[in-house]
Amino acid sequence: MVTLANADVEIVPCNLCGSQDFERLFEIADQRYERPEVFEMVRCKSCGLGFLSPRPKASALERYYPPAYFDVFKAPNYDVAYLRRAKFLERACSASKTRRLLDIGCANGAFPRFMRDRGWTVEGIEVAATADSITDFPVYRSVAEIPSSSARYNAISAWSVLEYMPDPGAAFRAVSDLLSPGGAFIVVTPNFDSVTNLGLRRYDVPRQLYCFSPRTIQAYAAKAGLSVDTINTDTQFFAKAPNNWLRYYLRRAIGLGPLPWDQHPEGRLKYARRRNLPLGLRTNVRYAITHPRTSLDRALEPLFQRYQEWTGTYGFATYVIRKKLSVSDAQHGIAQK
Repeated sequence: MVTLANADVEIVPCNLCGSQDFERLFEIADQRYERPEVFEMVRCKSCGLGFLSPRPKASALERYYPPAYFDVFKAPNYDVAYLRRAKFLERACSASKTRRLLDIGCANGAFPRFMRDRGWTVEGIEVAATADSITDFPVYRSVAEIPSSSARYNAISAWSVLEYMPDPGAAFRAVSDLLSPGGAFIVVTPNFDSVTNLGLRRYDVPRQLYCFSPRTIQAYAAKAGLSVDTINTDTQFFAKAPNNWLRYYLRRAIGLGPLPWDQHPEGRLKYARRRNLPLGLRTNVRYAITHPRTSLDRALEPLFQRYQEWTGTYGFATYVIRKKLSVSDAQHGIAQK
């Protein structure tokens, strides 16, 4: 096991309630880039917020965002995903006459450009220096750089971004300041109540610093003077396959805990890469023969995902969060501006 040097990490209290009393859940490494460092996920005993602690300091975190990390946003098939997001966002803001969007974590700027083509005025926030430079619409490195602190956006979006932010509480407070009365804050984030996250440990660490449940999102919103309008747990924006769910429940049935991250069976793609095999039917058959339990798990996975959606326990949750209207705002129709 490899841990970061003390100079590169920090121990943080709970970002939601400030408590320093938390329970250790499990250790996990960076499985996306197969780096050797191991990190620890904890849960606040007071409010239930999940987070990494110790975690990389901001000065050390940049190394976990290579330029290739942002290549996925350039894929042509992302336009289908952007259209789905656009329609959802526009429905959430249908009562507003203006179309002004701030996209938090805008990466290479593809989604704001997509919305601009639909008639929106767009701006973005992107802190990663390794993302592509954007010059065709305003992009800020932090909320503090935004010229005006007055309410100026009727839509603010964070598509699987909030969990990567070092201070989500500050993000909620900033949204409360920047969002027009009645405006919509669209948040998509992993669901800590899902076995996919808490039991199967599907985390993008150390980039993903937090994991929220509906209860903790509602608490953040309330502290910032916002209210959660709707909550959905489904696959409409992001998929998070519950890999090894069958093994997890079989182990639990005989009194065993979840598998440690480094004992998870390899998937089909990793198997093919390790053996230098071409992807195709022959490799799939070989994998099924050599990994029968994992193959059964994957075959039944779509059924389990449907069950998760039906029970509200899917690995991602989508929130529409609104800035509350005062009585005078409602009387003067400010939300319609």
